[in-house]
Amino acid sequence: MNGGAYGAGSSPPGGTVFRISATGSGYRVLHSFGNVQDGLQPSAVVDVNGTLYGTTLWGGDYNGGTVFSVSTTGSNYRVLHTFVVGTPDGANPAAGLVGVNGMLYGTTSFGGTSGSGTVFRISTEGTNYRVLHSFGGPGDGVSPEVSLVEVNGTLYGTTFSGGRYGTGASSGTAFSVRTDGMKYRVLHSFGGTSDGKQPSPGPLVYVAGRLYGSTACGGANGGGSGCTGGTIFSLTTKGKERIVYSFPATGAYEPTGIAGAQGTLYGITFEGGFGCCSGTVFTVGTNGQGFSVLHNFGKGSDGDQPYANPIYANGTLYGTTNCGGRYGAENCASYNGRGGTVFALAP
Repeated sequence: MNGGAYGAGSSPPGGTVFRISATGSGYRVLHSFGNVQDGLQPSAVVDVNGTLYGTTLWGGDYNGGTVFSVSTTGSNYRVLHTFVVGTPDGANPAAGLVGVNGMLYGTTSFGGTSGSGTVFRISTEGTNYRVLHSFGGPGDGVSPEVSLVEVNGTLYGTTFSGGRYGTGASSGTAFSVRTDGMKYRVLHSFGGTSDGKQPSPGPLVYVAGRLYGSTACGGANGGGSGCTGGTIFSLTTKGKERIVYSFPATGAYEPTGIAGAQGTLYGITFEGGFGCCSGTVFTVGTNGQGFSVLHNFGKGSDGDQPYANPIYANGTLYGTTNCGGRYGAENCASYNGRGGTVFALAP
C-alpha cells in the first residue's frame, strides 16, 4: 500500500504491484502507483485469464479510488473505473476483487445510497458497472472492508460495523448476495454474548461446506468495553454461526486473516507473539481443537505485524508483514511502519 518509484514516504502514499516466485527469487515491481489518476494505495490483486485486477483505496480523477488492470509482465496498466466520493456508485474500495464468469465483484467502504458502502460488479473490460447492494438500511451492515468469496453463484462477505447491535465497536455482520444482485441477506449480526465483534480484514474462506472467518474482538474472553479477545468463527451458508476458537483476553492478538486446507485452518495475528505486539502465525482445526502458534514475528529481520490475508498452496503458507525485515527495524513503532517482508512457512 506504500512505497514504489514514488518513495515509501510519498504524500499521498503510492504502493506497488509486484511479483515474486515461491522460492523468493525473481522479485519485480510490475507497477508503481503515485500518479493520482492511476489510483493510490492498492489492495490485493486477482489473476483472471493472465491479467491482474485490483482496486485502490484513493486516487483516480475524483480521489474515490479505482478499479485497475495490469498484465503479469507489468505492461498495459489501465484504470477501468474511477469512483466518485458522495455518489450512489460507492467510493474507497478497501478490499480486492473476485472474478466469476468474466465479471469482477468487489466492495466499497463508503458511498452508495446511504453512504455506508456497496457491493458492485464490473466486467473485465471496465464496462457494465453496477451496484448490487448499498449498505446502511435498518439492521444492515456498514463499511464492508474485505474481499468477497463466491460459492455456487452467491457472494459472501463481512462488514466491519452495523447489524443488529448498531454501529459501535461491538458490531459487524456477515452477509450474502447473489451475483445477479438478488436475494441480499444479513446472515449474522456480531456482538451477542460471547460472540465475536468487528470482523477482521481478511475475507471468509470456504472449507468443507462451511465459511470461516475471524473477528478482532469479542469471544469467550473478550468482555468489557474495549477491543479484547478475538475469535475464529464458522458459518453455514444459511447463517448458522459457531465460535471455533476464542483468543485470550490478555496479550493482544487481533487476528487479521485465515486460510484453510483439509480440516485445518492457518491464520495470522497482527499483534501477540514475541514482545507482545509483533504478530504470529497460528493453526487450529476446523473443530476448534489443536490450536498452536507456529511462528512469532519480531525477532531479527523476519518482519513485524503480518496483515494481508495469507495464502496456503502446496503445503506452504505464504504472507506478508506490514513492516520490519532487512530494511526495517525489529518492531514497527521504531521505524514508522516501514520495511516489510514476504514470508513462507511450511507447517
